[in-house]
Amino acid sequence: MAEKIKEAFPLSRIYTLEKIQRVGTTYQEPLVVCLGSKALRWAVRRPWQGKVVFSLVLELEPEISQSLLARTGRLYGILLSFPPERYLFWLKNLFPQIKRVGFLATTRTQHWKDDFLLSGRALGFEPYVFYLSERKQLESVLRQIATKVKALLVLPDPLFINYLTFPKLVFFSIEQEIVLISLSERLARAGALISLGWDFPSLASQTIELMRVLASGKEPEKRFSHPKKEVVYVNYRILRTLNLKIPANFYGKVVFVGKGDKND
Repeated sequence: MAEKIKEAFPLSRIYTLEKIQRVGTTYQEPLVVCLGSKALRWAVRRPWQGKVVFSLVLELEPEISQSLLARTGRLYGILLSFPPERYLFWLKNLFPQIKRVGFLATTRTQHWKDDFLLSGRALGFEPYVFYLSERKQLESVLRQIATKVKALLVLPDPLFINYLTFPKLVFFSIEQEIVLISLSERLARAGALISLGWDFPSLASQTIELMRVLASGKEPEKRFSHPKKEVVYVNYRILRTLNLKIPANFYGKVVFVGKGDKND
């Protein structure tokens, strides 16, 4: 991705993780690119006078969204996260029989709850939000979920939803015959039935286009946007375990992962 950006903007400085320790704090370029959250955290703490474009960042943490760079309107970028409507769009198309869908919100992901409810109703779902604020609440929240919905959107949260706790959600979803929806190919392989991942060539093109707009002196329509294109992963093993099928016309639009799949 960095190479594509360098080809389009050979004079722009790109901050990747390996460069962070090597660069100084005095720089005057009017436009730089930060690839990844660590590079962006580093950049917003520096006495930067120009504009920063970020990519490969999942979400804007408080230290970034409340930084001087953001408050003065000099921060732009492409977030890796997808809005709830994209997850619900694929759920509706892949499993049209499902009507009741939930969102497991945490302190880190609760900002999605209003969009989830609005998008869910607009797409004909009966949406529910379940809030998890402490680890010890997980069992009781899962009991509520089991009685309410047949699909559940769970987004990563380092405190509650991580690679150690995710297997518990997978076993729960299989036991309760609930379609588990999440983010990234890795979580699809870990047991999410549907997961949205990233098309990196598209992300590179989107980042370059944003830089071109800024370099021309114009202001983009949105300072922060989401990927225009996603890769849809379906766990074939979980699909068979739940005895579910997806419409035949969508087989060429998803990537199957899991035991027994020819793509794996």
